Amino acid sequence: MARTLSLCPQFPMRMRRRNIPMAGAALCPIFELSRNRRTKDMIRLKGLSGPFFFCLALAAAGGALAQKERSYSPHIELPKPGFEVVYGADRLDRPVRKHNNREYSGPIFDVLIHPRFRVTGEVLKNFQRDLWKMIQDQNITHGFISPTPNSGRRRSKAHDAILYRKMEAISGGRLRRFCGADYITFWMHRAHETKYNERALRRILDRVENDLDDGCVGIGEVATHHFKKHPRQSRLHVPAAFEPFLKVIDIVARKKAWLFLHSEPIDPELGTSYEDEVFGGLEAIYQRHPNLKIILSHTGMTRAINARRMLKRYPNLYMNVKARRKNNWAKLGKIVDEKVNLYQDWAKLFEDMPTRFFVGIDAKPGRKRFPIAKYAKRVRHMRRLLSVLDSKTAKMIAFENARKHFLK
Repeated sequence: MARTLSLCPQFPMRMRRRNIPMAGAALCPIFELSRNRRTKDMIRLKGLSGPFFFCLALAAAGGALAQKERSYSPHIELPKPGFEVVYGADRLDRPVRKHNNREYSGPIFDVLIHPRFRVTGEVLKNFQRDLWKMIQDQNITHGFISPTPNSGRRRSKAHDAILYRKMEAISGGRLRRFCGADYITFWMHRAHETKYNERALRRILDRVENDLDDGCVGIGEVATHHFKKHPRQSRLHVPAAFEPFLKVIDIVARKKAWLFLHSEPIDPELGTSYEDEVFGGLEAIYQRHPNLKIILSHTGMTRAINARRMLKRYPNLYMNVKARRKNNWAKLGKIVDEKVNLYQDWAKLFEDMPTRFFVGIDAKPGRKRFPIAKYAKRVRHMRRLLSVLDSKTAKMIAFENARKHFLK
């Protein structure tokens, strides 16, 4: 909600809003103090009216108000990518390893689950119980639950955060939390496009500290670049070297926590390349914090050759594996074809560098278009993908790598 403030009390507010002329009056600012979601803790100039001496009184205060907002430069300098980039999307008709409907049958540690709870009361309890039962039935022994990059746009974000805690309790700690995407990414996107308030940033940084102290594995799934892959999605754009974002990363590094980072190198809707910005941003992060552990979402959403060069360049970089069949991901480094056959270049990379990947199915159970049964289907696709790899690699990606890092 917003409330209008004026420093010209001798005139009724309704007269000033209607711009009724007043004898002997000069112009005096009327401010709008906003408490809504979009402009939290911001004070805006709404109109002008009232006698002149109030304007003089406000001039000094105006300087103090302005200091609470920080402007930004839209042209943030980034280093060059730390590896030689092969630009553009790969062909979809390149060689594959066919799965022949075989499935890897071992345990899975799913590092990327996005539950969405649209219900309350007894229905909610049933949903939580059914989801956890399905996860166990699919032999997913452990997992990480987290908000999506765009979850900060939803009014239910605080409700979801509470329910993630309940899922953690229901699972006996087998499902743990990544935190922060619901209050970081959208705020950063908006701050980068307009201005940001130092007090609001301080609250975010304090909350990051508290979440990591409260048992969150790390911060994620946050995004620097997130574009429209279907009509319901929204665009997010925050260069990795944006100062407030780097301050969040500073805390993650100091706490020795993990960063789950979503950065799309190409806008699949418009075909615009952000490859230099995305990969230059990754270089900027690692120049600042070379020991920071990052999980780059969805195998980096780039070509296998770029993923290989990134992993060689940054020894603390990891990636989650997601089997996405549909061609709305055609420009984002698809690793399987429409029949869930794994592309040969990705199969070779997984087997050459098996310690650097985790299963991250990216399921969103609870959404209107994502029932629990759809999650089970995505698990089957993942098991088909793993079945074409040598058995040692499949076990490492499915479970052992995550066990080594997160079940100490």
